[in-house]
Amino acid sequence: SQEIMTVSRPQATAVFAVTEFASNFGIPVIADGGTGNVGIVKVLALGASAMMTGGLLAGTTEAPGSTSTTIKRVKSYRGMGSLVAME
Repeated sequence: SQEIMTVSRPQATAVFAVTEFASNFGIPVIADGGTGNVGIVKVLALGASAMMTGGLLAGTTEAPGSTSTTIKRVKSYRGMGSLVAME
């Protein structure tokens, strides 16, 4: 599953297929979505030139925003596809 592997099979297949095609034209590929934190190495191994890491970096101390401590320390993160971002 995606939770265990950090890169789901459809996402890995898409990254591989797109990078294989784009390499014929010298176009770099940036993997985005469904790749998880360990997925950086995997998407690079599949041929991507880079990976979007918004959710991975959003909870760090250096990222802007306030933290909330309920059960564990968390930070609110909104991707550009979220309802908050689209308002």
